Amino acid sequence: GEQTLVGPETGVVALWAWSPDGTRLLLAGDTERTWQLDFFLYDIPSGALRRLTNDLACQPLESWSMFVSPAQPVWLDERRALFTAVRGGASGLYELNTETSEVTTIQTWLAEHWGMSVDAARRWVVQTRGSLEVVGEVVAYDLATGTTRQLTDQNGALLREAPPAIWERFDVQRGDFTVEAWLLKPRDFDPARRYP
Repeated sequence: GEQTLVGPETGVVALWAWSPDGTRLLLAGDTERTWQLDFFLYDIPSGALRRLTNDLACQPLESWSMFVSPAQPVWLDERRALFTAVRGGASGLYELNTETSEVTTIQTWLAEHWGMSVDAARRWVVQTRGSLEVVGEVVAYDLATGTTRQLTDQNGALLREAPPAIWERFDVQRGDFTVEAWLLKPRDFDPARRYP
């Protein structure tokens, strides 16, 4: 029943995962209340908290909803952890080296991938996918081959009957800022017509 404060009281913890040997805790959060998460490593025996990333270029997927589960990081071995995050209108799988703090992009999709479950062999990653073409389907990503396979087709018939909009992703540059955007066109789009 003993409680130990990990990090300052002003901070936030959104995701966590125990290391395989149980001596460390990987945390996604920050020492202040912020919407941008970074990774920290908490050493259980010493009580030391070490910041691994600073201003992480992607946003790890946490969830404050009772309907969507968070995508907790998964340790691949004693030094590497896999996490899912979003960036620039895409989602992806990333690997964090807890010794060097290096973050490597494993895979990105122009879709939202939510949750994350990994098999015992650390080869298959299963998530749900939502995009402008697919709604709420289960997909599996093979870390060995780098391929993604859709496992369910719950909404396929509906989307064939009522196809979604045609979409085009593009960037808009405004001063020092790049804004990711989408142009959505009706399925029966006619380039000769004007649209609102």
